Amino acid sequence: MRSIAKKWRFHRDSCNAPMCIDDPNPTWKNEVVWYAGEEVCKQTTITKLQKRQTNINHVLGRGQDMKKHKVRLDYGYTAEELLRM
Repeated sequence: MRSIAKKWRFHRDSCNAPMCIDDPNPTWKNEVVWYAGEEVCKQTTITKLQKRQTNINHVLGRGQDMKKHKVRLDYGYTAEELLRM
């Protein structure tokens, strides 16, 4: 149990993603903003939020029509908005 706590603390300290799953702020899902093309948190437990971000980045990387996928490049999404998409 103790090694898991160390692993989580280490991840939070080294995560470069603007929206980190291990953010200690209790209201991060409504306050932190993520833009299409930015890094996705690489926490080992994959969540629906991470899948949504990864899918958006794949669509962006393939050069597909973002309007078709209802994604705006100039808009910052909160976690709550991404989960409602």
